[in-house]
Amino acid sequence: MSAQTEAQRTACPPLPSLAERTAFIPTAQEFAQAYRGMAAFRFLKAFLRCSEPELERVMAKIYCDSLPENYGNNESYAESLLKALGHPWRYLIGTSFLWRKTRPVHIDLEITDRNYFEERYRRVFDRLPGPKRLTPLDRGSFSGSGVELASWINDSVSPRCLFWLFLAPLFAPSLWLLSRRLGQNVLAYYRKSLGIYASFDGHFCRHPCRHFITYADESNHPCRLIAFRQNCAGKLFVVQNGERTHHPVYAFGAVDVYLSFGPYMDNLCRELRIEGRVIPVGALNLDRFFKLHQGLAPEKPIYDLLFIDQSIWPYNDFDAATGRSLDLLFQRVGELKRRNPGWRVAYQMRNYRDPARTREIVDHVRRLMGPEIEILPNTGKGESYLNIHRSRLVISFNSTLAYEAFFFGKGVKALFVNFARNPYEIYSDDARFQHYDPSGDYDRLKAKVWELLALELGQPPEAARQRHLDFDGRVQDRLAQAILGEISA
Repeated sequence: MSAQTEAQRTACPPLPSLAERTAFIPTAQEFAQAYRGMAAFRFLKAFLRCSEPELERVMAKIYCDSLPENYGNNESYAESLLKALGHPWRYLIGTSFLWRKTRPVHIDLEITDRNYFEERYRRVFDRLPGPKRLTPLDRGSFSGSGVELASWINDSVSPRCLFWLFLAPLFAPSLWLLSRRLGQNVLAYYRKSLGIYASFDGHFCRHPCRHFITYADESNHPCRLIAFRQNCAGKLFVVQNGERTHHPVYAFGAVDVYLSFGPYMDNLCRELRIEGRVIPVGALNLDRFFKLHQGLAPEKPIYDLLFIDQSIWPYNDFDAATGRSLDLLFQRVGELKRRNPGWRVAYQMRNYRDPARTREIVDHVRRLMGPEIEILPNTGKGESYLNIHRSRLVISFNSTLAYEAFFFGKGVKALFVNFARNPYEIYSDDARFQHYDPSGDYDRLKAKVWELLALELGQPPEAARQRHLDFDGRVQDRLAQAILGEISA
C-alpha cells in the first residue's frame, strides 16, 4: 500500500462546520413562533409573568433541552406525563410555602459545600461588600463557620406559584401529544421550566438580595433570570464551571454577567443566543493548583498516554449513542496499549469519595481497556495535574482537564476524541487536537495519536489560550474585581 493511500485511509472526516453545529438554533426559534399561541404556552407566559420575547426565549430553551442529544434526556413520554401530574404535589409536600422572609442582603452566593467554597470562592466572598450570605447545598458543612446561610434553592415556593403549579397539569395531555408528534420530550422540559421559576422565585422572595452569584452555569435557564429580575434590583452573575460547546443544552441561556475561563465564551454565547455580558477571568479549579505547578521541576515523561476519567455508563448523562461511543473509545485506548506494549498508558481517576463507586469505575476500565492499563488514584490533592505533568499526551472526550493539560505540563498535548455522530460534542476548533470520527476506526485513531506524540509544542496553542486566561494564581482576585466593577457601575 502506497504512503498516499495509507494517508487517505487514515484521514478523518472534517470537523462539522459552525452551521452544522448550530442548526438547532433556527429550528428552536421556528418552534417558538409556531407554538406560542398554544394554550399551554399562554399559561406559561401568565405563570412566568414575562414578556412575549421572554416567552419565546423560554420556549426555544425548552425545544433545545428536549432534543434527543441532550444530557439526561431519558424519560419516557408516559413517565413525563405522570411526573407532570404529580409535580405540584412535590412542591406542596417537599418544600416550604409558609416561610418567613429573611433580612435583605446585598449579595447572595450560591455554593455547593464548605470545601468548594474554601477552595474556590473564599477570597472572592471576603472582598465583596456586605451584608452578604451563602446559599449552600450542604448547610451542615458550614456548621460553626459564622457565615450567614440561606436555605437551599429548592426549599421554598411562593404561595402564588404553588397555586399556579396545581393548574399546570391541565395542559399535560396536550403537551404529551405535542411531544409524541415532534418526537422529543417537550412535556418534560416544560415541567422543568415551571420548576426552575418556582424554585428561584420562592428563594428570592424568602431570601431577598440585590445581587446573586452562582457557580451553576450549565444551562443558565432563562426562567432563573426572569425570577431574579422580578424580585431583585441588581445583577445575576454566573461563573463558568466546565467546558462549554455548541451544544443545545447551553443555547438560549440568560444571565446578566457571565464570568468565563477565557475570551472563547464571548463568541460562543453570541452563537448560542445566550443573553448576557462575558468577562474572562480564568478557571478557578486550575488556579487552585498554581502553587503546585510552580513547584514542579521539569522531568522526563512517565506516561505516553493519560486517559482522563469519564465515569461509566451512562457516563455524564450523555444520550445513548454518545455514551456507547465512549465504550468504544475505552476499547480503542486499550487496543493502543496492547499493540504498543512498550507504551505506558494510564487512566486518571476522578476523586470519588465513595469506595464502592471507585471499585465500579475500576472494574469498568479493566473490562473495556484491559489489565495492562495503569489506574491512577485521586484524593483531590492535585494528583491529576501531577500526572498530566508526567505525560506526553492526554486523551479525553470532553474533560476540562484536557485543556488544562496544555498549561500544566510543558510540551504536553491533549486530544479530544469523538466517536459519536454528534456534532455538538466538538471541543477543539483546532483540528490537530480534535479527533472526530463516527466510524471509531482504530487505524485513524492510531495515526492521530502518533501525529501528536511526534508534535513539538513550545507553548499552549491558540485554541487553549482562548479557552483559559492567564494561569497565574490570581483568578479569585480577577473574579472579585470583575464583580465589584459590575455592582458599582
